[in-house]
Amino acid sequence: ATLSSSGGSGATSWTVTPPLPAGLTLNGATGSITGTPGQVSLGNFTFTVTDSLGTSKSTSLSVRIYAPLTVATSSFPNATQGFAYSTALASTGGLAPIHWSVLTSVPDDMTLSDGGTISGVCPFTETPVVRVRATDSSNPPQVADSAFMPLVVQSASCTGNAFELFNNSNTFAVQNGGSQPTFSTNGQTYCLDSIVTYHWNSGAGATPGTIGLLFNNRTMGPWNATGSPGQGNVPNANWSAPGSGYQIVLNGSYKVIDSDPGTWSQNPSSNGVGFTHVWVRTAIAPTHTATLHLKYDGKALTPTTTPDMFGVNIGTNVYLNNSQLVWNGNDTVTVSGLVDGQYTVEVASREGATQKYLPGGFWKQVTFTVAGGDINADVDEHRLIHVTAPADNATTFGANNCPPGLTLTPTAVSWDPIVDVPNVTYSYTVYRRSCSGGPATLVASGGPSTTTSYSLTLSATAPTEFYGIVVTAFSPRSNRQVGEIMTVGSNWYGWELQF
Repeated sequence: ATLSSSGGSGATSWTVTPPLPAGLTLNGATGSITGTPGQVSLGNFTFTVTDSLGTSKSTSLSVRIYAPLTVATSSFPNATQGFAYSTALASTGGLAPIHWSVLTSVPDDMTLSDGGTISGVCPFTETPVVRVRATDSSNPPQVADSAFMPLVVQSASCTGNAFELFNNSNTFAVQNGGSQPTFSTNGQTYCLDSIVTYHWNSGAGATPGTIGLLFNNRTMGPWNATGSPGQGNVPNANWSAPGSGYQIVLNGSYKVIDSDPGTWSQNPSSNGVGFTHVWVRTAIAPTHTATLHLKYDGKALTPTTTPDMFGVNIGTNVYLNNSQLVWNGNDTVTVSGLVDGQYTVEVASREGATQKYLPGGFWKQVTFTVAGGDINADVDEHRLIHVTAPADNATTFGANNCPPGLTLTPTAVSWDPIVDVPNVTYSYTVYRRSCSGGPATLVASGGPSTTTSYSLTLSATAPTEFYGIVVTAFSPRSNRQVGEIMTVGSNWYGWELQF
């Protein structure tokens, strides 16, 4: 990076206070900042430029040193042929947002989004080797490439008895020359059991040929058909394929291709379309079980390990991909029926009515991958963000139990940072509210910033008033709010700020 100035007289020189982070050097003559920083940091620096007459000007700039960009994803969960697939890539370091591109190829009918999600429905079983690239938003950008990683598209399983999905035949007299019928899977993925076409051919039957399907301009098969007698014991009137094994039929519309349309039976009741039966079975993706071990500061999480929240109604909730699971108070939750893929489990202690994260509450989010078998995952949680100043150990109060009011003036608000989520920024809001309800009055606000403390000057409250502090944490990587705490809960409950 190079600093620049305008105006002044003659040559200029540059200085900086305080010293730049270790590994960086300011060239006083050119204003260039060069070097290799030794660690991640964020700081404010005052740069001063002085011309040949001794006239100086200063400006304050923030210098943020980001960690080197790396691709954290080292493997993919399996995909299943014919079923929707989605997996998110992960990176560490760099300046968000991170942009993603593919260097090799992803499975057929899948794409990689700029935001780093591989998704789609692959119609085949295949195992391409995938390599991706992450590019951050710094200038010049950092670039990181992944290892070569196989992405397995496994076959679906077929279950149950075969049932008829399509049948356009009838019992009226037939003629030859049927056209190709089209059938739909009606939003489902199936295993193709058999396709049967009818070739009465004026009672002569026809030597079996082949039957295939046309789907999205792709031909499935054709498969060699076997013959069996039809009405009146006509030989080879029924052609059947594929004959052995199962083919996966994806969601969509299919056209049946018969190798001998000249003897394919049809009539006006079939609108000239060749008589066809399509039989399928139910297709399922392989499923597995995840056993989640819930902990709090390394100890088994039970209702007795939940932090005391001053008597306010606090509930512990367990979520899997944002769907709440039933938690019976045990330290283990078992979830079955999971297909291969990525899952996020979140455990949180929240105030019941408003679902706010509270001072002293806890939170943990863990992403795990199911790939070809059952798994175990530890969810060891911790305090989210805990207001350390002003002290949050006051008594609970409500509309019928007003606080005595503040008699001293707070000078700072601070909180513990979130340690499990990178690049978190914090915002705060301080407001004044009456115990009896009504609108809140905004007193102060700040952020977003990585700072975890702010200096404030607050006036003393009346006996019927209190201050509320809301701290919100936001993760740019996941583009979502990752936590919020309040010193005020539902039903006008709160904690008076005492000093």
